Amino acid sequence: MREPEKHPLFQLPQNRQVKIWRFMDFTKFVALLESRNLFFSRADLLGDPFEGSISVKAHELRKAEARRIGREFQGIDTAVVTLAGFGDRLWDSLDADTYMQRWTSEWMSISCWHMNEVESAAMWQLYASSGNGVAIQSTYQRLREALPDDVYIGEVKYICYKNDNLDLSNSFSPFMSKRESFSHERELRAIHSSPPSHKRVNPSTGQEERFSAHDVRNSEAGKSFRVDLNQLVERVHISPLVQHWYADLVRSVAQKYGLHAEIKQSDLDEKPIF
Repeated sequence: MREPEKHPLFQLPQNRQVKIWRFMDFTKFVALLESRNLFFSRADLLGDPFEGSISVKAHELRKAEARRIGREFQGIDTAVVTLAGFGDRLWDSLDADTYMQRWTSEWMSISCWHMNEVESAAMWQLYASSGNGVAIQSTYQRLREALPDDVYIGEVKYICYKNDNLDLSNSFSPFMSKRESFSHERELRAIHSSPPSHKRVNPSTGQEERFSAHDVRNSEAGKSFRVDLNQLVERVHISPLVQHWYADLVRSVAQKYGLHAEIKQSDLDEKPIF
């Protein structure tokens, strides 16, 4: 069993066997079986406008730092002042920070999981409300074993974006924090950072040279990782909103693609006793 990675921003679950859930519709489930790739979405495409943003307090501290830098450059001809990594363009430091934060969001790929020992009715409603959904149930340890070492995994921290600070010394920090209103999600995140290299080969000289990669935009929707589904998936739970024939279809498709995990109807489908 591989030792989990050590990273100050990635708080690992105390129970390494904690159950984790990923809810999806049937078409995404089939795509997962077909490709055997776990898809990580770009952070800026996850749908939360706060994704990758910073808190008000962190912004105020950043403005204070910008003012300090401005005082240091007083009296210096701005035509000869450039910010490292931005080529020949002149940047206001705050504009540069904002640009970099948005740029970084394009190169952070994220897979989101819900931590819970039992099924969550709320999560079914949020992520599989169409009625044709399934939930893949795994564990932290299974996910860790299924992914490469350069993928970091940890519990999301829920903060108040008006009052709490964010440590901006590490680029992962804004992506491991979410608004308190999302705390019911109890999210476990797997994150991969893949910014473009700052080196390239000059076609004229054939020599490797450094350049500013901050103009390079990400044209992909995310990143996929090849996984052993029989290692990753412990069970597949079928939406409580579907007919029983749908459960048979899910079992048939899973069998066709060689998935050995238990396929079961949602526990929320049980009938009450009066």
